[in-house]
Amino acid sequence: MKPFLAFALLSFALAQGILGTESFLEPFDTASSDLAGYLLQGRDGVWSGQIVDGAYQLSNSEDALAVEYVYLTALPGLSAPLSAAEVSVEVAGEFTAPDTSGAGLVFNVDPGTRFYYAFMVKSGAVSLALRDEAGFQELASTTTDALREGVNRLTVTPEGELLRFLVNGTEVMSIESPSLPAGGVGLIAAGTGRFTFDNFAVGSVSPKPSRKTAP
Repeated sequence: MKPFLAFALLSFALAQGILGTESFLEPFDTASSDLAGYLLQGRDGVWSGQIVDGAYQLSNSEDALAVEYVYLTALPGLSAPLSAAEVSVEVAGEFTAPDTSGAGLVFNVDPGTRFYYAFMVKSGAVSLALRDEAGFQELASTTTDALREGVNRLTVTPEGELLRFLVNGTEVMSIESPSLPAGGVGLIAAGTGRFTFDNFAVGSVSPKPSRKTAP
């Protein structure tokens, strides 16, 4: 099944929130955080978004095929494309549609075609998906002892044409693609449920301790 892509292109450069010249960290500490003006806050179609308790939350109770995503293509102090840098986020969720619900990172986003990869936590598993001319399709899914109850940190580490995927610091899969890297990185939620994001990082950073263990 191919989810409907519900979110429009968001491409922007931020003038604040940079740690040094080679990294960016968004801790979502307040409703006026660096990304607040670009994230869905309130309701749009089946999706609702808000910054609450030091994290960003997306929820959808209606459409098991809906997808919401946002991505960056530029940040001051970081070389383009951003998908050439390590990217990570802490994710927790209530995954109410076992086959389609997931949340995590969108990366290697091509701004022209809006094709992308998605690395997501699902119900008891992690998933790698691709959106291309054939639609939205899952490339791989695996269970792993690295997954924890509550919050899990997902990381995508590019090494040339190789992408490594980590859960809480443990590599769980990798792929090679001669088209890497293409451009943007960001957040994605799919299917029904309530999904929480914290400490979104581009480049090597030290995230703040999470205050939440579940959405």
